[in-house]
Amino acid sequence: MKIFFVSSQQLQNKNQTHNDVIKLYVSFGSEREYLLVHGKKPLVIHDLKLELNKAFKIPTEQQCIVYKGFNLHEYLDDAPLEAFGLENNSQISLWPKSTRAQDDVRLPRGGTPPPQITADLFTPRTNQQGPQLTQRW
Repeated sequence: MKIFFVSSQQLQNKNQTHNDVIKLYVSFGSEREYLLVHGKKPLVIHDLKLELNKAFKIPTEQQCIVYKGFNLHEYLDDAPLEAFGLENNSQISLWPKSTRAQDDVRLPRGGTPPPQITADLFTPRTNQQGPQLTQRW
């Protein structure tokens, strides 16, 4: 018979769930509210959608969520928020999807390119510099 000794520190580490919390500034029409998004690390878009549903009573499939030109509602629910650069006190915009067949004019124009994927993880986009301006005298 083998006997193992477990310290109280090991028990605490085993019982801890690795949760994460982020505070976001949400603008919804004329309303501006702070929202705490919590979930297991890493926080994903699904966690954000659930908290927005609780706070603003908009079903997750009817939410339009935009942050710095990213249409977050178009990405997979498993995409981590870190991939888009969301951090504490970031501001996001929210509104319900339009019921008309036309594109919603409030969304950023053109398709939002997905973040770069490295080793099956989402990573933030890198700043790509366009053509350099030349001086003309």
